[in-house]
Amino acid sequence: MKKINKKTYRPGNTEECRIAESPAPFPTRSLAINPFVHIAGLVLLITIIYSNTLNAPFQWDESLHIADNPLVKDLRYFAHPSEGQWSEQYKFVMHRYIAFLTFALNCNIHGLSVPGYHIVNIAIHAANSILVYLFVLLTFKTPFFAEGRGRSKVASKTEKTE
Repeated sequence: MKKINKKTYRPGNTEECRIAESPAPFPTRSLAINPFVHIAGLVLLITIIYSNTLNAPFQWDESLHIADNPLVKDLRYFAHPSEGQWSEQYKFVMHRYIAFLTFALNCNIHGLSVPGYHIVNIAIHAANSILVYLFVLLTFKTPFFAEGRGRSKVASKTEKTE
């Protein structure tokens, strides 16, 4: 659709029409509001923040729960958890099943190489941050916030408390 400036448009002025039809030299969507740029920034920031852990050894109870845990070294105990009841680590594994499952998968892929565990940890943090970001975007698209009611209620509550 042609955009014509009504203030300067005169019938027969073809120059005005040609300028209005020409494509914009820059994308119409700014990088500042592009979700892909935000997500890339989040991943970059998380990678920078956690990058110092790549050369760190196991800390605190990681040796106990990973290196010295026979249940983590065999995936069979995650397919059939009752077979691991003999281990002292069994109750920890059952209370944090998903965490220990990721430790077992890491152990089978990387062995006891610490950077492998930390790379997976960074990836999990990045994935969770992306999910939180997408949840916040989705929340602000709800009718409550899209119509501005949420902002006015928050603003009115802060005004009353001051």
